Amino acid sequence: MPNNSKSTWICNSCKEKLYKVNNVNISTVQSGENTTSTLNPSIPSTTCTSSIPQNLCGGVDGTVDDLSIRGSDAECDSNDDVQIMKVCRGNIDKTASLGNLIQAEYDIIESPNGWLDCTVIQEAHILLKQVNPMIKGFQRTTLGPARNFDVVTSEFVQILHTGNHHWVCTSSVGCLPGTVNLYDSLFHDIIANEVEEQLKDLMANKLTGINIVPVQQQGNGSDCGVFSIAFATCIVYGRDPGMVTFDVPQMRPHLSRCLKTGVLSPFPQTHKDFQVKYCGMLVDKEHPWLHATPDFMASCSCCGDGCGEVKCPYGIENGDFETYISKKTSCLEKVNGELRLKKNHQYYYQVQQQLNITKLKYCDFVVFAFNVNNQPMIFQERIYPDFNLWELLQPKLTKFWRICILPEILGRWYTRKYHTPSLVQVPVSGNDNMICYCRKATGEQTITCSNPKCPYLKFHLSCLRSSDQVPKKWYCPTCRLLPDFKSNAKTRNAIEQDICKKALSLDSVCICNSKPRPGDRLLQCHSEECLNGKFFHLHCLKYKRMPNNSKSTWICNSCKEKLYKVNNVNISTVQSGENTTSTLNPSIPSTTCTSSIPQNLCGGVDGTVDDLSIRGSDAECDSNDDVQIMKVCRGNIDKTASLGNLIQAEYDIIESPNGWLDCTVIQEAHILLKQVNPMIKGFQRTTLGPARNFDVVTSEFVQILHTGNHHWVCTSSVGCLPGTVNLYDSLFHDIIANEVEEQLKDLMANKLTGINIVPVQQQGNGSDCGVFSIAFATCIVYGRDPGMVTFDVPQMRPHLSRCLKTGVLSPFPQV
Repeated sequence: MPNNSKSTWICNSCKEKLYKVNNVNISTVQSGENTTSTLNPSIPSTTCTSSIPQNLCGGVDGTVDDLSIRGSDAECDSNDDVQIMKVCRGNIDKTASLGNLIQAEYDIIESPNGWLDCTVIQEAHILLKQVNPMIKGFQRTTLGPARNFDVVTSEFVQILHTGNHHWVCTSSVGCLPGTVNLYDSLFHDIIANEVEEQLKDLMANKLTGINIVPVQQQGNGSDCGVFSIAFATCIVYGRDPGMVTFDVPQMRPHLSRCLKTGVLSPFPQTHKDFQVKYCGMLVDKEHPWLHATPDFMASCSCCGDGCGEVKCPYGIENGDFETYISKKTSCLEKVNGELRLKKNHQYYYQVQQQLNITKLKYCDFVVFAFNVNNQPMIFQERIYPDFNLWELLQPKLTKFWRICILPEILGRWYTRKYHTPSLVQVPVSGNDNMICYCRKATGEQTITCSNPKCPYLKFHLSCLRSSDQVPKKWYCPTCRLLPDFKSNAKTRNAIEQDICKKALSLDSVCICNSKPRPGDRLLQCHSEECLNGKFFHLHCLKYKRMPNNSKSTWICNSCKEKLYKVNNVNISTVQSGENTTSTLNPSIPSTTCTSSIPQNLCGGVDGTVDDLSIRGSDAECDSNDDVQIMKVCRGNIDKTASLGNLIQAEYDIIESPNGWLDCTVIQEAHILLKQVNPMIKGFQRTTLGPARNFDVVTSEFVQILHTGNHHWVCTSSVGCLPGTVNLYDSLFHDIIANEVEEQLKDLMANKLTGINIVPVQQQGNGSDCGVFSIAFATCIVYGRDPGMVTFDVPQMRPHLSRCLKTGVLSPFPQV
């Protein structure tokens, strides 16, 4: 029975007569032709102020463009009598407003029991359309009862009136073709037939199914419109309404504010039965070598169980997240105007490990900072498990455990100090097999350690990987690290004692003019014309250690100024690095010294030299060699340029199993590494390190350094926190050389805060450090972790030689 069967229903014949009275052809009404009534042609098409049943709104009887349902449920009761007030025709914008909201309607919105009418719903539709224009729908809800929706063929959101004083939200976003999600805040296990019919009209009868999505239920009989708008808001912002619990007391004030400001933002949310508790270390049951340590555990009835991770980056200054995301070290990025955690950042991997080990549903990632007013600024993102990523990470973590963690736990494989093992010495005889590191008697030639207390005594040349002639007094690799057998230890002590004796014969020394005392660490000026006390305290000169040329050519500042004046050179010009040439021979370009020069002659307190070369073998740059100043060189140079073309002799050193690489080879490798990844800084001449004359780098870098002890190491800030640097050392002895730290401070303008020791493959002899340093740097520029790589040692030197000849440095062979 039609809704108006007992009052105003008329048959088709009578209806035609009614149309004829108004000079309107029923065929025109049925076709929706854009005409106006002859009763008053100037009156535009308007809408009815009450709901009209299907037989008067379309279908068999005719087509009405739009029917308004305004007022409360009582006004649109299905049992009310309906009177046709006006027949309206014409092509209209079916997503347009139904009229400006007046104060009375805002009062209804803000009232706890106010029922929203179609005008409010349509205003919300318009604002939702602005949020995501790619989503269709948002048509006037008054078109539904008339079955006069425009057909949509793509994803849509549409709020519908069920005909029973109730609003529901429908959407095809994320659904299979032909299916629609229904979000009903007052669902009673039955889908209203009116909803299904309206959806068929909206989808041109291509509806195949309706999915009931469990959502938060309203607590009274009038909040259905507010909840429907809230569900639709979640969808257009890319959120699942089924995962949200709204803060009901704040929903109506929030909707009122949004309609007044013209921007519909997500509704306030809350959690039911929400709990937060601390947690410790959680171990993976399937892989007990893996664990996670979230900052807290969270649970609620609406979201289930989850965890949380809180970060407080030092890089966020005054709570300015916008500036922070522009930094390379930032863990956040902006996507479509919203902040989110970078999916290639280490924090994302940490969160995924926590989720997959704890088997929880989500992790709330929080970034915290204070603004200039000391008020907290918080960013929060809910992250869900990425199972595909975990399938890639889990084997890598297992490999890292087996190669790095397990050997360290069982035997301190990477951090143990070299010491004489407490082994019982067994007399060596012809049949004894307790010799050498291998503890086997192979019958081959052996050499004897000069330390009578050596626990091994004899060693096979093959085990030492040495074919060189052994001196008469020889110490094994274990004993030579002991303080009693370090080379030149006694000689250095004797020299310092001799200097102290000479100084004690004077009344005053140093720039402090104090009387020398036994035990003072004094540095002797080797200028015969020195008038400043001849001997100087290290602490007065602000030196941390003796200069390399302390026993031979070191001179004080005053004597150095005299030396410069003899050559007509102003020391201030040298210190400033001004681009000038020496008057001794202006045609001679800036060259480099062929031996290492200590800090006091290369920069820091005393002056600046642009570049210092360390060429040749270890013997040529021994810290005990005498150094003679051959020439003072000045000028602005390219500190990443080559130190010279490689000659055949240098290629022979590279390919020799015991060849020690010099700075020329290292710099050629630097240049090729720079070509692989120009975004990474560093790669400066290694000769600048001892002179403390690096150009300062403020972004991620890779730099090979010379430690001053015949050894090369690789350093890098790629992937590190601000101020920290990774150290890759193929011969690490649990101590970071002070020279490495000082060079890094110079490279980073004293912003170094820490050095991370990365466990890497260790070299098997005393000359492969340069090759390994280049190999580590190559891994970094190609985006690989040197700590996860095991190189094929016999192939490393031939590979490096080929790369330097071809001009392309590719990753080193691995096993």
